[in-house]
Amino acid sequence: MEKECRRQGLPKPEIVEERLASIKLRIRLARDVRIDLYFNEDTKTITSALVVDKKRVFGINGYPRAGQWHLHPKENVQKHVRVKPMTIKSIIKEYAKTVGKLKIKRI
Repeated sequence: MEKECRRQGLPKPEIVEERLASIKLRIRLARDVRIDLYFNEDTKTITSALVVDKKRVFGINGYPRAGQWHLHPKENVQKHVRVKPMTIKSIIKEYAKTVGKLKIKRI
């Protein structure tokens, strides 16, 4: 993941919390802008959000056991748009594209 962040021009992820079967990561982009990611090894769940001023403005979530993947588009973050299963690499790429479109000034 760190390698893909570098490739996409994003800062190195920080570990926020690490447990036996899960990890929470944060990619700080600016003072009040971050990407939060959560992965659970047991359930293979991935949840993530682009947070600006404490509000989610974009997100991607995957629940492989339930066969459900969706994103929360920047145009309507409350909406669930079904997507095909994604790898962490493709999730990071999607965030890099979204950050570019929102013209967020990075650290």
